[in-house]
Amino acid sequence: MQSSILMAPHLQQQNWVPESGTAPVEQALQIMRRHVPAHRLLVRDRSATALAASKFGFDVGFESSGAGCIVFLDGWHDEFANPDQGLRLIQQALTGDLRLKVEAISGRPWMWTVERLGPGSTWAVVHAGGLFRWKLGRTVECRYLRN
Repeated sequence: MQSSILMAPHLQQQNWVPESGTAPVEQALQIMRRHVPAHRLLVRDRSATALAASKFGFDVGFESSGAGCIVFLDGWHDEFANPDQGLRLIQQALTGDLRLKVEAISGRPWMWTVERLGPGSTWAVVHAGGLFRWKLGRTVECRYLRN
């Protein structure tokens, strides 16, 4: 499913090009600095996180993991063998090309769905993941987050 997120034709047209010889975390930080004010950035040795600007947005994180990386969008995360794929994903998340559908039971998030903006302003599901929770008659609350 990861490749469908990152290899769709409209995503390949992004302006971002990785700088050769630069560590993936530094590249992630460069992307974040273009879209997020410095006071909303958290930087560590192997990770960088851009904090959401409001309750309608979501945090975007990038962490080096061996030769690959892990990308975090709020409660959703995925591991990428190729850091360039993760870097493209964080750019899309920070520019509003991706949104998160967050489902909660009794106020606790349990399901995150990553959706991509497509032609005609339609949203397509590109990834979903969640925690195991019994719904059994409980109300599921749904909200959409977008940076």
